[in-house]
Amino acid sequence: MPWHELFTVFIATASATLAAVLLLWLLSIRLRDVSIIDMAFAAIIAAVILLAWRIGAPAGEAPVLIVALVSIWALRMTVYLVRRNWGH
Repeated sequence: MPWHELFTVFIATASATLAAVLLLWLLSIRLRDVSIIDMAFAAIIAAVILLAWRIGAPAGEAPVLIVALVSIWALRMTVYLVRRNWGH
């Protein structure tokens, strides 16, 4: 991947991560509960890897497998943490 494409992926994923964390931080101030970041952590990682995959457009089956496995892990982790922390 050429440097300019890699830089584009980096800027997009860093911006998306910053926006998500900033919104969660503002929400945590309003709710007075900073634990919401724990529940959203895995989902943010899944969103970042999906964004990087879409922008970078890597060829082959390995990137698809990695995105699928990370997405499954993120879904499982997010559901577990939301169920554990809901109402506390």
